[in-house]
Amino acid sequence: MIDRNADTFTIRDRTRTDYQVRLTDDTSIKSKGGFWHGGKKYPVTDILRGLIVEVEGRGDAQGELVADKIRFRESDMRASVTSEARVRPVEENQEKIANQMDELYAIAQEARQQVAAVNERVYCA
Repeated sequence: MIDRNADTFTIRDRTRTDYQVRLTDDTSIKSKGGFWHGGKKYPVTDILRGLIVEVEGRGDAQGELVADKIRFRESDMRASVTSEARVRPVEENQEKIANQMDELYAIAQEARQQVAAVNERVYCA
C-alpha cells in the first residue's frame, strides 16, 4: 500500500499500476492463516502505508475496487508498523518546517511592504 485515507487506500501492483481500494463495514481484514486455522482479524485502522496486501473485491462505478477481503502476512504487518513509526515523525517535522517557512515568507513580505512604504515617504518629503 502506498497511500492511506479514511475509507480508501492506494495499492500498486507488480506492473506499477495504482488502484484505489475502498473499505466498507463488510470488508474482512485478516492475516493469512495456516492450513488448519484462519488468520487473526484486524481493524481497518491497522491497514498502514507500506503493508503488502492481497485484496479481493469488485469494481464500482467510480473505478475503485471495493474490498471484500484483505489479507497479509504477520511479518509484513510488523515491518509496516516499524516503518510507520519511523517515517511518521519525519513527515510531521517536514510539515511543521514547511508551515514555519510559509509564516516566515509572509512576515518577510510584510516587512518588504513596510520598507517600501517608508522609502516612498522619505523620497516624497
